Amino acid sequence: GSKTIVPSGAFAKLSMRLVPNQDPKKILDALEEHVMKNAPAGVDVVVEKGHFGYPFLAPIEDPHVEAGRKAMEKGFGAKVFFIRDGASIPIVTSLQKKLGATCLLMGIDVPDGRIHAPNEKMVMANFHGGMEMIAYLLEEL
Repeated sequence: GSKTIVPSGAFAKLSMRLVPNQDPKKILDALEEHVMKNAPAGVDVVVEKGHFGYPFLAPIEDPHVEAGRKAMEKGFGAKVFFIRDGASIPIVTSLQKKLGATCLLMGIDVPDGRIHAPNEKMVMANFHGGMEMIAYLLEEL
């Protein structure tokens, strides 16, 4: 709310989305160095580094990814295009490395779905298409 005082402190929480071949530890160190170097005189800055995850990129030439593409096309009745869009789910790369398995991230959200927001929405046609996609994926695998 509005106040007629100058606050005694402030904080910011940053989240960064990485691309393949970026090292989150190096990125965090570079961010900390940049913030500290650019802090105004007389301002005390503390950088607390939180958790991080390595970037993930599905190998589109993998037969499991191809099975996912076919299943999505059958479930939704439309051609699938790989657009290198995704989410930050830190465990995905860890699972892939530990298990030696291909991970498939098959989103069915819409661009204005407001994912994780209080007013998140799901288009019911996508929900039903997603169920069909999963059934087709089990057939393809």
